[in-house]
Amino acid sequence: MSFLAPWFWIGAFAIAAPIIFHLVRQHIRKRKQFSSLMFLQATQPKVKRRSRLEHLLLLALRVLLLLLLAAAFARPFFKSPADAADSSQAGEIVAVLLDTSASMQRGDLWSDATDLTRELVDEFRSARQVTLLGFDRQVTTLVSFDDWARADSSRRGTLWRERLSTAAFSQAGTHLGKALVTAAELIEDARSREQAGADTMTGRIVVISDLQEGSHLEGLAGFNWPARLTVELRSLEGVGTSNAGLHPVARDAAAALTLTATNESRVFVSNASDSTNELFRLSWIGGNGAQVGEELQIYLPPGQSRVARIALPAEQMPTRIRLAGDDEPFDNIIHVAPDKPDEVRVTVLGADDADQPGSLTFFLRRAFQSTPMQTVEFTAVTNVGSAAVAAPADLLVATDNPLIIPGLRQQLATGRSALLVLNRTNSAATLQSLLNLPALPVSEGQERNYALLARIEFTHPVFSPFLDTRFSDFSGIQFWRYRKIDPAALPGALVLAEFDSGDPALIELAVDGGNLFVLTTSWLQADSKLALSSKFVPLLYSMLELNHPPQPSSQERLIGDSLELADAPGATLVLPDGRTRRLDAGPDAATFEMPGIHELKLPDGKTRRYALNLDPAESRTGPLNEEELIRIGVPLHTSAGPVNPVLAARA
Repeated sequence: MSFLAPWFWIGAFAIAAPIIFHLVRQHIRKRKQFSSLMFLQATQPKVKRRSRLEHLLLLALRVLLLLLLAAAFARPFFKSPADAADSSQAGEIVAVLLDTSASMQRGDLWSDATDLTRELVDEFRSARQVTLLGFDRQVTTLVSFDDWARADSSRRGTLWRERLSTAAFSQAGTHLGKALVTAAELIEDARSREQAGADTMTGRIVVISDLQEGSHLEGLAGFNWPARLTVELRSLEGVGTSNAGLHPVARDAAAALTLTATNESRVFVSNASDSTNELFRLSWIGGNGAQVGEELQIYLPPGQSRVARIALPAEQMPTRIRLAGDDEPFDNIIHVAPDKPDEVRVTVLGADDADQPGSLTFFLRRAFQSTPMQTVEFTAVTNVGSAAVAAPADLLVATDNPLIIPGLRQQLATGRSALLVLNRTNSAATLQSLLNLPALPVSEGQERNYALLARIEFTHPVFSPFLDTRFSDFSGIQFWRYRKIDPAALPGALVLAEFDSGDPALIELAVDGGNLFVLTTSWLQADSKLALSSKFVPLLYSMLELNHPPQPSSQERLIGDSLELADAPGATLVLPDGRTRRLDAGPDAATFEMPGIHELKLPDGKTRRYALNLDPAESRTGPLNEEELIRIGVPLHTSAGPVNPVLAARA
């Protein structure tokens, strides 16, 4: 029997309380009536020097209750005894898990792990089925059950060592929970495929790892472990006595703006619980590994962490930060991708005078401003006779003029969206020609006072930012003039918003492979108060994001993360060592496998930079508490001890 919280047994000393109470309890003697005391001689009462315990059964019950309470809080548990099956028995199915995560590169851990794994083939040579799996963030099969079954018994040792020689530690995190679940499922599947004796076959999972406290245990809690399966831990001990980790701090847009203005970078520094050092140094380093700028000293006690700000060197833009002062260098360098402003292209076809206050282009130019996080390329095409778009725009706004149709079709042919603003009464010609309609009646709609938006499709991506009730009130926007169009005359028209008169305000059409949004009014002051409302800029940006999804301000990723390229097929990924990979669209088009700066060159000429770093949990190199595994239900082998015969022989 073991206890998860043995310190609660201190509460057992509370049994002294009922014993003391029973000793000091004052007994009240029974009174007897007597006729007269005048003939009795008075004597002094005798004082007893020693109290006697009474009501022993009640005292025993009270003491037992306190002991049971202490035991309950100490949380006792019984370890499941290992099955009596020996590894030499032919009815055992074995899965060996070899840790290949980043923390295994410390000291001689990797060589010790491979030596131990190499010797295991002799221990399990006569087992029914054996598989060898490497695990970090993913589980990789080195020797499968089928490989073991097909190989002759004299050939299995050679096969085992050949496959083991191909294994190497990676830079990914330690996902022990995922590896254990995968191994258990493989053993159960192999057991189910056995034709005879499956009910008596035992399973064993042997884990060879440094078993550091940063191991991810997700998926173990609540997992239904197969019967007759045990897990044996064969841990390895690192050489270093101190380890501190360095990791980037996740940034949002507001933090990115602040750091850009102050020329600082925030990093997260953590000191392992078993560390012996408390003083560390931070510095930027250049491409040759030399220090750039001044060092920053940090005091950090063992088991604690903090966020530090390190200033960027003047007139330089290094991409690496180094931590010094601990024994393990594997997690002492992080890569930082400088925030590059997002490039946005906004084009206006048939633009009016942008310098004229109140014009359409005047409000558009002020709605899209360049910031430290966004660079806006604003193009106003006034010569509509040659209204061709040099490159697809992230937001194309076209005014009502038949001459803008070629440029509008060019934008829609790329599968992008465009906004057509009907700002004149004779708007029928433009829309009719664009849709190739024989006729399209358009009339002027003018309310006696003003019109309001009465119905809005908030589930559509254009209006979804306003879905929250705090932002869905459009009643403050007044419309004095608009163009009346019958949506039934437009093939495939989807009305996204309509006035309280029932006339459409915003219509979506599928044209030439793209989406055309038709606004039946405008933001001219003679038409509406749209440009002066708080909804104007968010509405324009929601249309822009249909063509240009917002880019995250921080491009930090972890080793093993996948890069989705659904929006950028045919992109090229430039690795930190200079090699290039052409990527196809898909949910897992690329997996980052090495630390450093990765550049993704998109077909439209834009470049995204990603900084790849180690999993922060890998820096927690203190020993994993095995009782935590027992608490979440892992059937640990009780006879597995810390003695490692291979390492002991080497010593």
